[in-house]
Amino acid sequence: MLGAAFRSAVHSLPQAAVTRIAGRTLVAPCYHMVTDESPVHMRHLYTKRGVAEFEKDLDYLLKSFTPLSLEEIGRLSAKDLPLPDNSFFLSFDDGFREMSDIVAPLCLRKGVPATFFLTTAFLDNRVLGSRHKASLLIEFCERRGIGLESPALKLLAKEAGFERSSGVRETFLSISHAQTHLLDDCALGLGVDFSEYLLTSRPYLTLDQVAGLLRQGFSIGGHSIDHPRYGDLTLEEQLYQTVECMRYLTDHFPVPLKAFAFPFVSDGVDDRFFEEVFTKNIVDLVFCIGRMPTNPRHRAFQRFGVESRKPQRIEELLNQQAEGALRRKLFAWKTREARKH
Repeated sequence: MLGAAFRSAVHSLPQAAVTRIAGRTLVAPCYHMVTDESPVHMRHLYTKRGVAEFEKDLDYLLKSFTPLSLEEIGRLSAKDLPLPDNSFFLSFDDGFREMSDIVAPLCLRKGVPATFFLTTAFLDNRVLGSRHKASLLIEFCERRGIGLESPALKLLAKEAGFERSSGVRETFLSISHAQTHLLDDCALGLGVDFSEYLLTSRPYLTLDQVAGLLRQGFSIGGHSIDHPRYGDLTLEEQLYQTVECMRYLTDHFPVPLKAFAFPFVSDGVDDRFFEEVFTKNIVDLVFCIGRMPTNPRHRAFQRFGVESRKPQRIEELLNQQAEGALRRKLFAWKTREARKH
């Protein structure tokens, strides 16, 4: 009963007030895809945002918060100045072509700055991401009624070390970044041509499209070479992914501010990574989903993902986050009070 009353009280407050109470300095929603289509390479990963839904998100954010560009965040951070109250930062990960076709025109019309964090191996449609390969394979199997008993999937499960799996989708999505070659082998066995898909569907931005986004006033940042989960990598691998990604961007584009956002989440990344990338000027800003560096000198900001398997409005996500932050604050206060007695 207390939980329901607490939730109701939080949700009844104006969004900006809830954000301040929760102690959030920046509202930073992170998207991947905005489209009314259902691209096969994304279809089985999470629910995409439709154009009308995304426009509603922007309207809600603009009603409650003031948009902040990457350049403004960098300028204030460099001077150790606080960010303005009730501000939001809009960003998109991976670098899908819809950023140029759909997102940029909408943001320009609404007057909202946006940053596109790019996975550099994907640019110019050179490489298909491992999760996107998995989505293609799931679609192929579901359309043809191919199950776990098929030779190709039996071999995949054996090579991946799975003793048993609950389904085709779970099998493909359980393949780690380090096991991507198994997806390639399975595709060969099933007759799925990833290269042909890249050629015909062109899922990612080209270098020319990225240059066009920059000319329109948008900003870019790094998102690794090929999208591994950083918590699964050694420190050396984490640094290699970051250094080479940022080098590629600075070699091909004017990048006055070196910003980096972790693929997936920042959980499992310890402070040695942050110390390295900041002291060696590999990055100027880092954006996390999950664990943050403990050293306040490391300029890092927390984002949150918008898409999930269950579609939710932006206000619902913000209220859930604020509710969680307030609960943690209340728990910490109760703990301190209990220790006094």
